[in-house]
Amino acid sequence: MRDKQVYLIFFVRIRDGSFRGRLSKMSTEGTVPNADTSVYPAMFDWICPLSAAGSSTAEQITALKKAGVKLYFLACGTSDFLWDNSVTLDKTMTDCGLEHTFYKSDGGHVWANWRLYLNTFAPLLFK
Repeated sequence: MRDKQVYLIFFVRIRDGSFRGRLSKMSTEGTVPNADTSVYPAMFDWICPLSAAGSSTAEQITALKKAGVKLYFLACGTSDFLWDNSVTLDKTMTDCGLEHTFYKSDGGHVWANWRLYLNTFAPLLFK
């Protein structure tokens, strides 16, 4: 596995027998979670782009809201070169009324932050 290519997808069986996805993508500017959830808004209930580029449109965010996303956990360090993009994504989600968490930390685009974010996000998957 190459550096900056950690991609976690969990599919869990729901009590009604269906499967729902839980998605987390570390680095690569968070573009994969944004792209995957934009194309398949009903596929994932829990979404976690870390150090995200924030290229989702208002229409894509509205589709996620309509699909019933349970948790959208956006995380970025204030020194990360993608900070401004993450702030833009946070604003778009807020403007569209999508309930989400914007987890901010010190530091930049580094593994120490992604460990922190994953350790914060992972327990929320099982609530």
